[in-house]
Amino acid sequence: MVGNLTEEVIIESMTGEDIGKVANLLIELQSHLGSIDNLHEITVGRWLKTEFMRMLEWRMAFVARYKGEIVGAAVLQITPGDNFLDGFVKHKGSVGEIEYLVVTQKYRGCGIGRKLIEASEKYLKDGGWVKIEISYLETNTAAMNVYTKLGFKPSIRTSVKMIPENF
Repeated sequence: MVGNLTEEVIIESMTGEDIGKVANLLIELQSHLGSIDNLHEITVGRWLKTEFMRMLEWRMAFVARYKGEIVGAAVLQITPGDNFLDGFVKHKGSVGEIEYLVVTQKYRGCGIGRKLIEASEKYLKDGGWVKIEISYLETNTAAMNVYTKLGFKPSIRTSVKMIPENF
């Protein structure tokens, strides 16, 4: 671990020139977690970078720069709407989800993830969104601890089973 770099890290909106680097970070995250789904050979294959690059074209993303290098990213799925369902309760407003949060391995634990979450939260708050969601694997206790410290509370658990024949 390098130490706390929050004063030196700059958070800004991702540009088109950043897409390839952010896609590489998302691949690093996928590899770090061992695989988000049960089809590791497909998701970490040659199509993953292309798929991430396509996905990033229609989402909001922030990058963390340290000494000019992108060392982290937060990718937001923004769902505008008049109402959203939270369990069995309907709320007025829109929901934003931090779909991916990644900091390159060398800089994990240095406060960069926290800065990315804070920038995402400010963006959503300023835009009028009323709820922020963030997903993580149950086995990723480091992520769970950071999110809990930032005020996120676990809600509904989801179990996943991939159907290889249909993937």
